[in-house]
Amino acid sequence: MYDETKDILIPIASILVSVVVAYCTAIYAFRRESSHGRLRLLELVRRYFLNVLNASDQGTNQIKQDATSKKMYVEELKAILQELQNLVAHPYFSVLIEKYPLLSMVLVQSRREIVEHEIQKSFALNVGTMTQFWRLHQILSKDLSKIMKSELDKTIILLATAHKLGGHRVKYCLTTP
Repeated sequence: MYDETKDILIPIASILVSVVVAYCTAIYAFRRESSHGRLRLLELVRRYFLNVLNASDQGTNQIKQDATSKKMYVEELKAILQELQNLVAHPYFSVLIEKYPLLSMVLVQSRREIVEHEIQKSFALNVGTMTQFWRLHQILSKDLSKIMKSELDKTIILLATAHKLGGHRVKYCLTTP
């Protein structure tokens, strides 16, 4: 009787332990990847604002009008857009869409700005794109408040204040120098 019970309980206990370990590992991996996704998203938002700063003349706070500045801005915006698309398409990070529904608007607005730059000869920033990235930055700053105190984040806040990106009140338009 004892041997029969042992022959049944040991395999069942082994299976249960394996299931619990697999479940805990999956939950840990999901949470870790979700956290990494938010950090990658924050990095892309910061890169966007660095791109805006790079396209601006620091002395006059106007957009540089040379072809090199425009090309660098557009190429970096394309790279950011591609990385955002990859982030959203990744199975682990697709949960970011649920948490940050604004991502779809950021993607569409960024694509629109790229098309505008292909059509226009002059160089102007799309305030709609900047507003969407700013809104995403605000949401991330609440979720990741412990790491949002860098000099770059302070500069982003100053840039948003200078462009009056205070939320939903900004209408779609292009800034001009």
